[in-house]
Amino acid sequence: MYLYNMARSGRANVGAIGAALCVLALATPFHRATAATATSGALRADVLSASARNVHAAVYLHAQAITDMVQVSFGLPYRNQIKLNELLQRVYDPKDPMYGHYIIGDEFDRQFAPTQADYDAVMQFALNHGMTIVKTHTGRTLLTVKGSVAAVQDAFHVQMGVYQKRDGTVVHASNVCASLPAVIARKVSAIVGLDDAGLMARPNVVRQKADPFDIAKPFAGTGPAGGLAPSDIRTAYNLTSSTLLGQSQSLALYELDGYVQSDIDSYTTQFGIPAAPLSNVLVDGYSGVAGGNTDEVVLDIDMMEALCPNIKKIYVYEAQNGTSGQDDEYVQIADDYATTNASAVSSSWGLDETADPGSNSADDAAFQKMAMQGQSMFAAAGDTGAYSPGTSTVVVGYPASDPYVTGVGGTSLTTQGAGGAYVSETVWFNSPAPNAEGGGGGSSVIYSKPGYQNGFGASKTMRDVPDVSLDADPSTAYDIFVGADGGWFTVGGTSAASPLWAALTGLVNEQRTINGITSTLGQANTPIYALASGANYGKTFHDITTGTNGAFSAGVGYDDATGWGSFIGDRLIAALSSGTPNLPQGALVGKVTDASNNPISGVVIKAVTTGTGIVVGQTTSAADGTYTLTLGVGPSYTVTADAAGYAGRSVSGIVVVASPATTTLNFSLLDLGHVFPSASLMMISAPYDYSSVADFATLFGLVEPLTATDPKLYAWQASINDYVSTPEAPADTFRLGQGYWARFPGGTNWYIHREGISAPSDRPFNIALQAGWNQIGDPFLSNIPISGLLVTGPNMISGTTATSAPIAGSPLIQSSLYAYSGTTSGYQTLAATDSLQPWQGYWIKASQAATLIVPNPPIPVTHPSH
Repeated sequence: MYLYNMARSGRANVGAIGAALCVLALATPFHRATAATATSGALRADVLSASARNVHAAVYLHAQAITDMVQVSFGLPYRNQIKLNELLQRVYDPKDPMYGHYIIGDEFDRQFAPTQADYDAVMQFALNHGMTIVKTHTGRTLLTVKGSVAAVQDAFHVQMGVYQKRDGTVVHASNVCASLPAVIARKVSAIVGLDDAGLMARPNVVRQKADPFDIAKPFAGTGPAGGLAPSDIRTAYNLTSSTLLGQSQSLALYELDGYVQSDIDSYTTQFGIPAAPLSNVLVDGYSGVAGGNTDEVVLDIDMMEALCPNIKKIYVYEAQNGTSGQDDEYVQIADDYATTNASAVSSSWGLDETADPGSNSADDAAFQKMAMQGQSMFAAAGDTGAYSPGTSTVVVGYPASDPYVTGVGGTSLTTQGAGGAYVSETVWFNSPAPNAEGGGGGSSVIYSKPGYQNGFGASKTMRDVPDVSLDADPSTAYDIFVGADGGWFTVGGTSAASPLWAALTGLVNEQRTINGITSTLGQANTPIYALASGANYGKTFHDITTGTNGAFSAGVGYDDATGWGSFIGDRLIAALSSGTPNLPQGALVGKVTDASNNPISGVVIKAVTTGTGIVVGQTTSAADGTYTLTLGVGPSYTVTADAAGYAGRSVSGIVVVASPATTTLNFSLLDLGHVFPSASLMMISAPYDYSSVADFATLFGLVEPLTATDPKLYAWQASINDYVSTPEAPADTFRLGQGYWARFPGGTNWYIHREGISAPSDRPFNIALQAGWNQIGDPFLSNIPISGLLVTGPNMISGTTATSAPIAGSPLIQSSLYAYSGTTSGYQTLAATDSLQPWQGYWIKASQAATLIVPNPPIPVTHPSH
């Protein structure tokens, strides 16, 4: 959207009585701590929403209709945030052995995502209050729901009203902060969406003025409308000597509107570049139909194609503007990375950073995940200078101000004639506040200064933006084609600068691959600041030293008007992709077989650095069971082998030797045995003796030591009238004839392998009973009829051993047998005609110490090899 339309694109300020959204502390290593706590179940914050801060700006009209529908998102905080903070520092420290060893996808979620149980609890809370689920996320940091106003008011203890702003706009908002039961509030970090019209993100694109007498500089490009063509961009920013075109790279765009393919085709045809494969990802059921801001989407795609014409794929994520889908989109981009490999992301849509703290909190979780996965996230710093649109209030734009995002500011470019070489740049600032037009920048009031920025910027304690810049002045900017807007025209704005920086990062990653560096550039600020603050700054960046964005002036080195400046393309690419691979490389080889020494194909072999869980290599075994994995020489690795139908195996402490020598690690996998249903409480038993298995984690197919959420066994000790749990006897491992309680967490099928020690079938099997209640189990893989069981014990009068007798009617047994049903969450009484089932535990009560006898053990079942 252009400046003359900005009034209808600006985010609405709702004057509700209280905050339409309250947010917990923004829990990242760079954020300013807040006084937020979950008190009496209410979500509170010292940073209020736009609604509360602008109570004077709107007039209450009436209550919102209870049948209206409201879409709301719950934000959930990460687990192990301290560990995540530490790893985020280490993977970007070139001196650390973990440098460049990112944690991706499922592995990230396993270590840091909110638990499935917490996610399910929040989901159930919404369902119990009559809401429906709109979208779930694999990373479980965001849950989007929809419900009627009546349901929302009941769930969050708010009143939804209709308000009129000073400009006449009618909006809907809640009157107070959301309030939740304490048990749910502890699982939630933010509630987003309790106002419906105040969530419009601004596209940071500015169209060139139609009147040539209003243009301060002549056109700089050779495009149809006089703006920069792809070749002009390469010439101006020193990319003509580069042969990099984005081969094998994927990038992603964050969009809140759709586009028309023919507009993109017109651009590539006009300039003779290949048509990039585009993949549209529609979030929350968005239609993808081009609307009033389609020029923004077209500009973003064109800029990526301009620098990466041979790109493998551009993923265009699209969601509805003005809804919680905005947050869903950032989270989905992060969650999809393991599939898309989109190593750099650009967003040209933004807000004042203080507009929506709850939304910021939800987005920041996605940006942390991107950083840990090795994704580079760029965002436009804004197009109204240092000010909030239409005001003289100094504020920075979001998400550019987030510490995990590289904020991109704007310059005004001068070249040696149309399509010519670079001459100079100054800060882009064409008009003053309150109707300012220019590159955004300044100091954050929300985010503390991150470590990479210490010593730079106007503020000593708070995050400064932008980090970098590029040409954004519509007078010297870029040509695009939008049929609905009349065809070819020239547009600027930091909307153009951000996708160009993301595209340049694609070229950096392409060169890193050529150079044998296995990691992507990742979160770009750390390497950019390290490079720019060193001796090679003037060789890799154009330092912009003149001009102002209204409140901040350019100067030598870093400044809050242009950051470090614009890139000298070929030199910056070389600097960010130089050096040797992270570590000397070696080969880990081996073979995977079953217990009968038969090869197993398709086994997933994965290596992580020991103690960190950082995945550094993964492959699958071939038809003959062999595998080869290339790893760095030096670190200690934990290597796992997993395959369907087999219990996985894990070996720690593997250190590979440098090539051409090889390190050998063979795996022998055990057949997968019994699978326990997940997410339920049950009484279980084992028809094998696993007392020789010291590693309880291996017994259950786990690859790491037990955590608080992993399964544990609980056995009843009648002698102490209490339970004992792993790793205490008798619950330290599965024993023949012993029953146990177990609760398995959701999301995983827990299993135990078959290769334990079976009970002898050539003689009766005895199960010792203590006086009182006992947990027992079937020690065989076949059913045992209760009617066939015998019981014996000391004679109560003479003290001699009594003759074995059927269990039914014996004075030694004081109760029927009981089994627990996880389905009904209750006990079932067994009849004399029932049987004991393998893997099922039972309760039985003895009047004194006795022995339960299985007199005729069934023949063991033989299991064929896989």
